[in-house]
Amino acid sequence: IGSSLSVVAMQIAWQQSRKRRKVQTEAPGQDPDLPFALVADLEYEVQEEEARSLSTLVGQLEDVATTCRRMNTEACDLAESGRFAEALNRWQQCVDLSYSPLCAGINDSWRGEVYEQKAQVLLEMHHDFDAVRDGKKAVELAPTWGTAWLTFGRALVGFGELVDASRALEKAKECGCDEAEEDLAMIRGLLERTEDLAQNGKLVAVNDRAVNMHDAFWKTALPVVYDETGVGKVAENSQSSSK
Repeated sequence: IGSSLSVVAMQIAWQQSRKRRKVQTEAPGQDPDLPFALVADLEYEVQEEEARSLSTLVGQLEDVATTCRRMNTEACDLAESGRFAEALNRWQQCVDLSYSPLCAGINDSWRGEVYEQKAQVLLEMHHDFDAVRDGKKAVELAPTWGTAWLTFGRALVGFGELVDASRALEKAKECGCDEAEEDLAMIRGLLERTEDLAQNGKLVAVNDRAVNMHDAFWKTALPVVYDETGVGKVAENSQSSSK
C-alpha cells in the first residue's frame, strides 16, 4: 500500500509540474503547437543568432587576411627552392583571395609587393612579356616603392624596351632605390652602343628596337604592334603604305 501511495504522489507531482511549465510558456491566444511560445523568446533568440553571425564574420575577416599572408610566404619559399611554376600559382591564388570582400587588412601596396615578386620569378624564367605585365601592375599598385620600379625597369630591359626601361629606373631612383643607378649606367651604355652600330649600318630599327641587320630582309620588314596578351600583328598603316 505504501509503495502504491508513493507512485500516485509522484504522478500527481509530475502532472502539476507539467501544468506549471505550460502556464509559464504559453501566451494568451497563441497556438501551443508553435515552436516558440512567446514572441519575446523568439526575438531574443533572433538577436542572439545575429550576434553569433557577426562574431563569426569578424573571425572570417581575420582568417582570410592571415591566409593571404601565409600563402605569400609559401610562394616565396617555393620560389627560393626553384619551384617557380608552383610559386607563381600560389601567388596568383593569394592575389585573387586578397580581393575577397571577407579580406580585411590587405591593401594595394601589399598586392604590389606580390606582383613585384611574381615579376622577379618571371624574369628568372625568361618570360619577359609576362614580367613586364606584372611589373607594370606592381608600380600601379605601389607607385612610391622604388623596388617595384626597379623590377619593372629590368623587365623592360629583358623585353628590349631600353628607353622605357631607362624611365622606369629613373623613377626607381626618385623613390630612393640606389640600386637602380647601376642598371641605368648599363642601359646608357647599351643605348650608346646601339646608336653607334645603327650609324655604321650594322643595325636597323624595327618596332623601335635595334635589330641585327644580316640581310636585306630587315630593310623591308613591316612594323609589328603587340596587344596586351603579347600577340603581334603588322600595323595597319604599314600594310596600306606597302601596297
